[in-house]
Amino acid sequence: MTDSVALATPTVADQLAGVRVLIVEDEPGVRRLLRTWLEAEGMTVFDAATAEQGLVLLDAETDVAVAVCDIRLPGNDGLWMAEQL
Repeated sequence: MTDSVALATPTVADQLAGVRVLIVEDEPGVRRLLRTWLEAEGMTVFDAATAEQGLVLLDAETDVAVAVCDIRLPGNDGLWMAEQL
């Protein structure tokens, strides 16, 4: 009986599958690395290089669950973006 309960319990990967994440990072290599890691876990990832681009993406995409944002960005910084959210 415990085996059937264990099989029915969703794994972390199951719970993360399809979660929509926004990455805002101005360093292309870091942005790619984060995207690769999150997509490997089954998440849907959107990315932007600036806070302004990130807000435009958030306006266009619905159901984004979390935004991962660098603090130091060109133009407005990550703290500014957090205030906008």
